[in-house]
Amino acid sequence: MLELIYYITPVIAAIIVRKTIRSSLTIDYKKYFAKNTYIKNKVDRSTFREYEKILKSKTTYFNELNSDGKEKFITRLDVFINNKKFVGKEGIVINDEIKVLISSAAIQLTYGMDHYQFDNLHTIVVFPNIFYNKLLNKKLIGGMATNGFMYLSWKHVIHGFSNPNDNYNVAIHEFTHALKIGAQKTGKFDEKFKYYLDDWLEIGSEIFKKIKGGEVEFIRKYGGVNLHEFFSVCVESFFENPKTFKKFAPDMYYHLCFLLHQNPLNKSRNYLLEKSFINEINADIRNVPIPEKISIQNINSEWPAISKWAFFTLPLNLIIFMFFWSEVFRNSPFLRFDYFYFIGFGSSIITLFRPFIYGHKLPFRFFLFYTFLIHNTLVSSIALIMGYILLALLS
Repeated sequence: MLELIYYITPVIAAIIVRKTIRSSLTIDYKKYFAKNTYIKNKVDRSTFREYEKILKSKTTYFNELNSDGKEKFITRLDVFINNKKFVGKEGIVINDEIKVLISSAAIQLTYGMDHYQFDNLHTIVVFPNIFYNKLLNKKLIGGMATNGFMYLSWKHVIHGFSNPNDNYNVAIHEFTHALKIGAQKTGKFDEKFKYYLDDWLEIGSEIFKKIKGGEVEFIRKYGGVNLHEFFSVCVESFFENPKTFKKFAPDMYYHLCFLLHQNPLNKSRNYLLEKSFINEINADIRNVPIPEKISIQNINSEWPAISKWAFFTLPLNLIIFMFFWSEVFRNSPFLRFDYFYFIGFGSSIITLFRPFIYGHKLPFRFFLFYTFLIHNTLVSSIALIMGYILLALLS
């Protein structure tokens, strides 16, 4: 019976490894090539038409896009909607119009970016009107919490889209907060946005001071509350009155185009941020030049979680190796089956270098090797423990 176990254990473990590697590599492969892959529209015809009908009647941003641009917008919209939970409160019944209009703000904001799914946001709670927040002890029309919940007044969402030139759009405002929180907490946003946001805030520091002093009219006074609100309010004006924004704060406008990777004034080309536009800005010595490359000064967002995982798996694999390996595989015909341990232990070491790996453009073959090791840490542990338990039960 023991001989049978020696043969069965590696076979079962190999199946686990194969399934784990296939699924993990598929997911990470898509993430790795997100910047170089154009995803064709896979929304079914009826859904596409329903979304398009709602967007055409509600959003001016969408109407300025050409057919390819609209296809990209709706494709992203469908992915976003299917990955978020919408909850209606105080009598609100969630329907397609609510989902589409609210989600369109997220897609509009990130239209020029590669990453648009707001991984830090999982639930959008919709109220019919102004709602009371117990934590803040005040009434709100919108709010974005760091725990992944967004709260919106449907009445004010509608108002924001029905008046496209009043510098006021609560959905855009709250998704801007979500974008900033996500970049700071998850590390899963475009490098340009994540590492250039502070530079943009520095460029806008003088305007921020003027808003606080009541000297600026083209941006809402609420932008003077703090830098968080300043950024969100500026983004509202950026989309709703780009010409005025550019006229009174050209440097802020140019660098916000660079930050969000789109130009609201370039309507003929799907708001594309063109290289010629950047060159024109940099050619004028009166403008703050747009950098060719972003300086990544720190790669800190993933260090705490990754370090905890690495320090957990290191001793775990050592314990497994010391107490289980010799018993399980000492007499096994598969003498090299101990590669599971070495893969697991190696992955623990390499995990410590994950921030470096994601912070630099390394060859894809190295990425595959890295992914293989990371996702086998747990698998190696399971395989070894499983063999030991089977032997303990049947010996």
